[in-house]
Amino acid sequence: MVEGYTDDQKMFQAAEQNMQKKINYDKNRAPVRIKIRDSWVLLKSHPLSNMKEQCSTKLVPKWKGPYVVSSRLSPTEFCD
Repeated sequence: MVEGYTDDQKMFQAAEQNMQKKINYDKNRAPVRIKIRDSWVLLKSHPLSNMKEQCSTKLVPKWKGPYVVSSRLSPTEFCD
């Protein structure tokens, strides 16, 4: 019974530490402000290696673009 109590305490302390880390991170975080038709953005690509086409992930560009933002679908989604 005592072992379960210490495990619960450790989990509670870890949760408190995570909440404090989030609070400290959010203090210095500025929201991203992207203006419609005014902003140029790059999209991160997620290429896969392909032996058939002799394509190595290391050699493929990591970003695609630039694109002009034409509309906002949600607070975190934009459309070109």
